[in-house]
Amino acid sequence: MRISKIETGRRCSRGLCSGFTLLEIMVAVAILAIVLSAVLRLHLQSIAMAQEARFHAVAPLLAQQKLAQIQGRGWDIDGSGQGDFDGEFSQYAWTATVETIAAEEPADVMENMKRVEVTITLNQDERRYALRRYVFQHQP
Repeated sequence: MRISKIETGRRCSRGLCSGFTLLEIMVAVAILAIVLSAVLRLHLQSIAMAQEARFHAVAPLLAQQKLAQIQGRGWDIDGSGQGDFDGEFSQYAWTATVETIAAEEPADVMENMKRVEVTITLNQDERRYALRRYVFQHQP
């Protein structure tokens, strides 16, 4: 019983066939390129999501810190200010405004009511977080 070779179109010498055709290599490279581009896209999305999550974790803490500093100097001063944070958070900037809420009724209560707004921005308004508090100062 003799086994015959199946003709594949490849050149064979001494019964051994070796190597890949150009078409097989091109298909393999195309599949590899599609897979790698998908992996790269997923990686870039995960980096963007991590940066977004970091901002939403850090910005409220920085806003609370700035609010505590404003509270430390007293609520009786109306005005606004802005600046940057130091150290690890140097790419973050803040803007703060304290103003008395104006209302006619009841005037004796509303003159002690303040609106405090602190805004945290990342990389010159790339991302923005605003914190607004209403503070009532009890006058004895």
